Amino acid sequence: MAYTYRERRYYCGNYLEVDVFPVFPVARGRQKKKKPTSEVQQKLNEHNAEQKLIRILNANFTSDDLEIHLTFRDENLPTSDEEAARAVQNFLRRIKRLRKKADLPDLKYVCITEGGTEGKRYHFHVTMNGGLDRDTIEKAWGFGYANSRRLQFNENGVEGLARYVTKQFREKKESGETIFRKRWTASKNLVIPPPKDRDGKISEKRLKEIIEKEIADGSLFEKLYPDYKFASMRPFFNETNRGYYLCVRMYKQAAILDNRRRKRRKNE
Repeated sequence: MAYTYRERRYYCGNYLEVDVFPVFPVARGRQKKKKPTSEVQQKLNEHNAEQKLIRILNANFTSDDLEIHLTFRDENLPTSDEEAARAVQNFLRRIKRLRKKADLPDLKYVCITEGGTEGKRYHFHVTMNGGLDRDTIEKAWGFGYANSRRLQFNENGVEGLARYVTKQFREKKESGETIFRKRWTASKNLVIPPPKDRDGKISEKRLKEIIEKEIADGSLFEKLYPDYKFASMRPFFNETNRGYYLCVRMYKQAAILDNRRRKRRKNE
C-alpha cells in the first residue's frame, strides 16, 4: 500500500519534538480494521503518555522553577485516593495564597501521584514555577517529608523525570493484563503545545535507512530544522501496518543546558 510520511512537530520552549509516522490513504468502501496487538498498544499508550507529559513540562517550566517531592508521616498516611488528593490540593492552595501575598504570578504546576496501589505509600512529585523561597514551600506541606530542587534541563529537557514517573502508571488487572492509568493533574494556565503537520519531507526509504542502520547523528533533522541541534531519537516498526515510526527530540542551539554548565565548571 502506498502512503506518505508525516512530520508532526511540537514546539516546547527551547525544545522541539518531531514525530514521524505513515499516513495511509482513505480507502473506499468498508474494510475490516486491524487492531494492534495488546503489546503494541501498551507500548503506544506508554509512549503517548510520556511524550505528552514531556511536552507540557518543557513548554511551561525552566531551570528557574522547582521539582518538589512530598511524602507522608505514618500518622498522616491517607487511606484512599480521595484523601491523598485532598492533602496535595490543600498544599497547592496554600502555595497559591503565599504567591499572591508575595505579589508573584499565578501558580503553575504539574502534580504526579505515586503509590496507593499494591500497598505502596502515597507520595507526590510536583513541578511548579519558582519565586517563593524553597524553605517556605517545604514548610507549607506539613504532612511529612518535603524536598525541593531546581529543575535541571539537558538536551532532552526534563525527559528523564517524565519517564521515571510515568513508569509508575502501569497497573495489573485481575486478568493479568497491563493497563495504563493517568495519575497526574495540572493547573489550567499551562501552555499545551499544538501539533503542526507537514507531509512528504522525509521519504520511506530515508526513514528506513535511519532506523534499520541506526543512523543517529541527526544530520537530516538538523538540515530540516537549522535552529535546533539533534538530541535523541526513538524508532519503532509496526508489524501490523508495516510502517516505520520515529520520535526525534531536538533543542535550540542557543539553549543553556544544565549538564553543559556542569561540564564547563569541571574542566575549568
